Amino acid sequence: MRDRFCFSRLAFLLFAVQIGTGILLAFYYIPHVDHANESVKEITYVVRFGWLVRSLHFWAGQGMVVSLALHLWRMALWGRFKLGCGYGWGTGVIALALTLAADFTGYILRWDDGTYWALRVGVNLIRSLPLIGGFLFKIAVGGDEIGQPALTRFFAWHCLALPIAILIPLRARCWVCFYRRSGEYVRWLIRGEEGFGAVRSDLAATLVAISALIFLSLLRTPSIGLGYEYASSVEEAYAPWFFLWVQEMLYHTSSLIGGVLFPLFTFALLLLTPLSSKLHRRAPIAVMGFLTAMAISLSIARLLR
Repeated sequence: MRDRFCFSRLAFLLFAVQIGTGILLAFYYIPHVDHANESVKEITYVVRFGWLVRSLHFWAGQGMVVSLALHLWRMALWGRFKLGCGYGWGTGVIALALTLAADFTGYILRWDDGTYWALRVGVNLIRSLPLIGGFLFKIAVGGDEIGQPALTRFFAWHCLALPIAILIPLRARCWVCFYRRSGEYVRWLIRGEEGFGAVRSDLAATLVAISALIFLSLLRTPSIGLGYEYASSVEEAYAPWFFLWVQEMLYHTSSLIGGVLFPLFTFALLLLTPLSSKLHRRAPIAVMGFLTAMAISLSIARLLR
């Protein structure tokens, strides 16, 4: 029963949806500071079924974050990192980090008032790094100030670099899952009913995922605000939901501690979680529980403040 469902395959399915819908969106999106926001509005309100394609792209991205997080929880609960495939945990964490980066760059591409402070705070966190901060800032935004080069680079990261980077660890995880299930697929092809459980569970999971994706896309289309120049004050700005915990830490600490060192420490602890099993076999579950509770608590605190 433990192998009846693989969240990494679900993440790969959602990734494929993002690639397909992303290609369609690229036909209409204009990565220029004067036209980016208007092109997103045109996709949403003018292009036939553009709102649906954009919604599918958006919800598939959110679903990838959730599915990869559940994938890590599943590995921790069942001790999967002990079964000769400890590298699987590392690839899962890397895939999650890259997916968060892809979601953030996609959020910036709206180029509306909601992304103004997210972009400025994000790149200024990079600049706060000692010694190399200024150099990395210029690489991120393409100059000394945020402008057209910054949007062009975020577009390139979102559409080219990050999808390729995500595909590497995601493909590795899916190959492991397929390798473990290949025997059941072969038995089903040769003997019929025997081994059908693997195929049935995969088909059921795929149908449920696609149905949920379509339902969410029909229920709520991602918002699009006014142009970048109409940004509100920083106190009224909210980070994307998956970075609310970082935003709350920034409120209580400095940019270097709350925006750089704290997230790096969190992901380092997540990456090294399997090592805690040497202290106690249930220690990885405790670490995952602590990190999850911390992220949720900080996010709720930001929403309530």
